Amino acid sequence: MSGATWLASYPRSGNTWVRLALHAALHPGGFVGFDALMEYGRSTISRRQIEEVMGIDSGELTGEELGRLRVDFHQAMFGAADMPSLVKVHDRWDESLFAARLTHGAVYLVRDPRDVAISWAAFKGKSIDWAIGFLADPHAHIGRRNGKFRSTLPETLGSWSDHVRSWLDVAPFGVVTVRYEDLLADTAGQLAVILAAMGESLGPDAIARAVEGSRFERLAGEEQANGFALRPASSERFFRVGRAGSWRKVLSPAQAATIERDHGEVMVRLGYLDD
Repeated sequence: MSGATWLASYPRSGNTWVRLALHAALHPGGFVGFDALMEYGRSTISRRQIEEVMGIDSGELTGEELGRLRVDFHQAMFGAADMPSLVKVHDRWDESLFAARLTHGAVYLVRDPRDVAISWAAFKGKSIDWAIGFLADPHAHIGRRNGKFRSTLPETLGSWSDHVRSWLDVAPFGVVTVRYEDLLADTAGQLAVILAAMGESLGPDAIARAVEGSRFERLAGEEQANGFALRPASSERFFRVGRAGSWRKVLSPAQAATIERDHGEVMVRLGYLDD
């Protein structure tokens, strides 16, 4: 079956880490550096990419018009593909973007929002209180700067809870949920789950390549030695800590309580908070 395998996540929930691991698993040479990531599993929000595929000049269209083209772009990319294509997604699920007819499968990566808030604040170079507010904003989006569109199209997030519910409760196809914390505890097992959702069944050698290629120390060392194009100027590092539960030492009791108040229902559902 052709179509896209949507690798969906709220930002700072392990999407880049997983794509690097999957690339290592599927290629006998293993981890080959960050350059491969720019093509493998890349998102479909690049204006240049849309221009090439759709044969248009994006400079002649408004951001809203480009947004409406995304479903046609997905049709062109995945409607007649011979093999499933892995696609990074940060948007919340939207029927106009992620049609069932273009879908081979979907994997939703989720992370404790208390850790997401810390990582998002560092990534954006802003305060943790700002990040907590962002996670609770039903109108949150990324990809705008001073009201103008950048080289990528805007992505609609909504609140962290809205984002989770959109993929797990509203999407009209099966979605495999993988927790960041479970990936840390059992990388091999969880990668096998993701590969199965992609229609891949790999042996232990390939899984071992994936685990080795995605070790946090290796990725952090590669970034320190050669840089990483996806790291924004606002952040000192892309691969920052790579642990679960950092919020216990970083967040104040009041900050943790605010996140739990904002997202408690979904956190309980996903095992991040006791009922």
